[in-house]
Order: sequence, then structure tokens, then C-alpha cells
Amino acid sequence: MKRMKKLAPLVFLISTCPRPADAGGFLTGNNLYQVCTAQDDELLLRCFSYLEGVTDSVGAGFFDPQYSKMICLRQGISAGQLAAVAIKYMDEYPENRDLAASINVVAALEKSFPCQ
Repeated sequence: MKRMKKLAPLVFLISTCPRPADAGGFLTGNNLYQVCTAQDDELLLRCFSYLEGVTDSVGAGFFDPQYSKMICLRQGISAGQLAAVAIKYMDEYPENRDLAASINVVAALEKSFPCQ
């Protein structure tokens, strides 16, 4: 029984992952929203890790070098703050949740942390 409780979050995450036909095989905004709004520490850790990875990729210019000129993150921003920004964006634009999660995250960062 204990083992089933430990496996439940993993089963949930796997069941919410997109199939190859969804969003080109990538995590969708819907999947990310479910993980980031979960009341489970393990799922929230996955949310934070994903957001930090996308944010680091944007900062390093892996998406498009232009983003590093459009998104200006403050020093010391926490993973919890990134999650709040992403969730707020996906709440405001639910029509974009079927797109790749990374697109939603980059749009949320651009909206919340524009360069002056």
C-alpha cells in the first residue's frame, strides 16, 4: 500500500504527459499547469525544475538570442516566483495551454519581466 502511494504521483505525471501527436511530442501548457498547480511536493519539484530549465535556456540564448534582450530577470528570483508567473499567465491565457509548455513559459517571462 505504501508503495502504491509513492507511485501515484509518478503515474499521474506520466498520464498527463503528451502523446507524440500532442504539441509535437513536447510537454504542453496543460500538462505543466496540472503539475505546477498540484498539491504534491514531488510534482511541484518537477514543475520548478522544468521552469528553471526553460528560464536558464532563455537566459543562455538557446531559444532565440533576441529573448535575452526582451526578458530581464531580477537576481534572486525563486522557482516559486517562476511558478506563480507561469500559472498566472496560463490562467489569463488558457487558450494557449495546448501549445508547448516552453512557449507558455517564455510568454509568461516576457510579459512579467520585460526589459526597460
